Amino acid sequence: MVGCAPRLVTATAAGAELRADTVAIAALARELSSDDMRGRGPWSRDAERAARRLAGILEQLGARPVFGDRLLVPFAVPERSRDTVFNVVGVLPARDRSVTGELIGIGSHLDHLGVGPPDARGDSIYNGFLDAAVPMAMTLDVARRYARQPGDRALVVMFFNLEEQGLLGSKALLARADAQAFVARLRLFVGVDAGSPAGEAVVWQLMGGSPTHAGARLADSLARARVDDDVDTAAPDQRRLHLLATRRADSLPHPRRDMEGVLTGTAGRGDAPLRSLSSAVRRMAL
Repeated sequence: MVGCAPRLVTATAAGAELRADTVAIAALARELSSDDMRGRGPWSRDAERAARRLAGILEQLGARPVFGDRLLVPFAVPERSRDTVFNVVGVLPARDRSVTGELIGIGSHLDHLGVGPPDARGDSIYNGFLDAAVPMAMTLDVARRYARQPGDRALVVMFFNLEEQGLLGSKALLARADAQAFVARLRLFVGVDAGSPAGEAVVWQLMGGSPTHAGARLADSLARARVDDDVDTAAPDQRRLHLLATRRADSLPHPRRDMEGVLTGTAGRGDAPLRSLSSAVRRMAL
């Protein structure tokens, strides 16, 4: 029995490493949405600081460049051709340590609205905690767990700039001459955006997908697995989590008809159905 103890401890520790680290997610989200980041506004040094922070974390996880020799991918748009900004793109090797063949992608946007008119309290910084500091932190948590236990396909992690200006960062990436070969290898993209502070979302969105796609079926099964007795439902019909087909893409435009995407988070706008969280679950989440 004593001889088995270290093995049990190791297994427990390994299991913990593969679970979502909600404390780390919250801490990084708060850092990226702090007043010091000044809302990660368009064409700002603050958004560049966020990009460099994200690239640094990915490098520590072992991500390799996809475009050029750096995870920071520079671009400029015609209306501000002298202002260089950065996307962040890195690939984590598959189980066999290769980065060739088919790819799975995950990502979010890194920018927000910056500084604007003050609210009733005089606060003029649009911090962007939900949009999209939390998604960035969640994406990196997935990357961390993937690096610990890689899959059959390499994982591409992408953070796009100037999303709030009309997906300019992701459009610039797709417009690159060397992007087509990359896109041809991308089988599924999971876009992470916003969140559900009032409760747990019961509807997920498919970005240009159909419910028959393998990625959609996976998302559906994961969503249904979240239905349990620890969560109070606002209405009986909300016990079934379901998927809503849509052409919406909050991070990456659809580069191919056969490349499906899953957008995690709440479907619709302020009237999206939510499951209200019990007091105990809410305290644990916060």
